[in-house]
Amino acid sequence: MGKKKGGKGKKEKSEDGLPPPPDLDSQKEGAREALLTFRIQGKEDSILTYEEEAENFKDRNYRQKEKNYDLRTVQTGYRKAMLQQALEYESQEAEKQEVTAEAVEEAMLERLQLARDMETALEDLEDTIVAVGQKLEVERRELDKWLEYKEETVHTEETRTQEMKQQMKEMRDKEIQMEKQIGFRPHHLSYYLLAKWILCSASHTFSHSEQESRMGEARLEIEAKWQKRMEREKDRVSEKLLDSMDKEGRAEMVDNGWLKREIVAVGEMVTELKREVGYLEQRNLQLLEEMQRKQLQELEISIGLLRASTGHTRISSSHAMGDSGASPSLPSLVDVSKNTTTSSGTAGRLGQVERQTLHIRGCVAPLALPPDSTHLPPLAQQRSCHSALPPRGTWPVTADMLDSIT
Repeated sequence: MGKKKGGKGKKEKSEDGLPPPPDLDSQKEGAREALLTFRIQGKEDSILTYEEEAENFKDRNYRQKEKNYDLRTVQTGYRKAMLQQALEYESQEAEKQEVTAEAVEEAMLERLQLARDMETALEDLEDTIVAVGQKLEVERRELDKWLEYKEETVHTEETRTQEMKQQMKEMRDKEIQMEKQIGFRPHHLSYYLLAKWILCSASHTFSHSEQESRMGEARLEIEAKWQKRMEREKDRVSEKLLDSMDKEGRAEMVDNGWLKREIVAVGEMVTELKREVGYLEQRNLQLLEEMQRKQLQELEISIGLLRASTGHTRISSSHAMGDSGASPSLPSLVDVSKNTTTSSGTAGRLGQVERQTLHIRGCVAPLALPPDSTHLPPLAQQRSCHSALPPRGTWPVTADMLDSIT
């Protein structure tokens, strides 16, 4: 960047080469004007500030007047309300002061009725207390009775337990003694022989039938007791096993029980589905049989129409031969309109429409049988023909179904 050229002009110099002396009067006038200008500006600023403060005071005065007006309105409302309350209070006091003898009598009667009601309520409450006391006495007696029964039952159970223990001890002693006498420890499978041996050795005076009946009773009793004992042992072993198992084992047993129930339910569902599938297969077979029967009927109708057209052709040829001099014999001709039932097994099964089709202007036609190739095979052979039936993989027709219908 280049240096700026100076914009100041050259100062005039005097002849002696010195600058001219300053003009002091002009400098004093400029300073005085500047001071006056500054003072005027300050006064103007203070005047503006005072004007703004005056505007603010006016606004505050207006708001204060509005507030005073609202307060006067509220005070007026309060005064009116208080005056109304005072008037009402005075009217009520005036009404209260006007008490008549009738009002006093009514008040006394009301108090008397209230006292009577309270006495009645107290009497009812006393009766209720007495009834509750009687019920409590009855319950206390019943409780004493049950406590006495409990004590007696406990004593009886203890006595019975002692007796049963004594009996068990005696039974063990007898078992040991019997083992010594017999030479082996009696097993539950040998109880029948043991009872028989005891009965036979105890009394020889009974007859054979009585001994057998007594042995049967003893055997049944022994088997019943042994069965109960086995059930108790099973329950005890099961409880002991459950106590010895952990939580996972118990949960697995619960799951196994649930799975068994689910297997039973699924088996029932499978049985029901098999029953429904069998019903659907049977229904499908019936529908297939009905369709084959309809097809056979349609084929028979077509064969009848074919025979009718063949008969019409032969009738035309016979007329031509009659014109040439040769006439067919009467027995060889049959009126189709009269002898439709005597045709070869097919015309007899035709309907009314097909019979009308075969009747050609009253002409006669010989009962000429169609060739053997036009006959259908028997129904059993048609059913055995698997080519006309649906394939084996087509549902719901299965190979077992096809084999069953053949």
